[in-house]
Amino acid sequence: MSAPPLPSAYRFPSEPDAIELRAFTHGLQPERVPVMMEHFTEDWRRFGVDAWNEVPNHWRPESGEAVGWWTLPTYLGDQFIAPLLGTEPGTCILQPSVHWTVQCLLSSPEVA
Repeated sequence: MSAPPLPSAYRFPSEPDAIELRAFTHGLQPERVPVMMEHFTEDWRRFGVDAWNEVPNHWRPESGEAVGWWTLPTYLGDQFIAPLLGTEPGTCILQPSVHWTVQCLLSSPEVA
């Protein structure tokens, strides 16, 4: 089952002042980032340490479900990345960057 497409509010500005062609940059800021940062600071103020386990779903508010900061990489992978790649939920996870992910994998002790 694929998730519905993102509303236009989550996309990039329609007429950006710049076009970023450099690799390994944050690129252009999506239009929705300032509002999402407000949600983050409000959740932190309101829920404190409990926000790691449960905050309102600001990505799909109509769902009525709660998500937690701890499980957010998996949730975002299931909802947004997996449909883009045409894969099943539970197969994608959102990470800060490829460099960070590879560094974590290479620095992990081997599992016997």
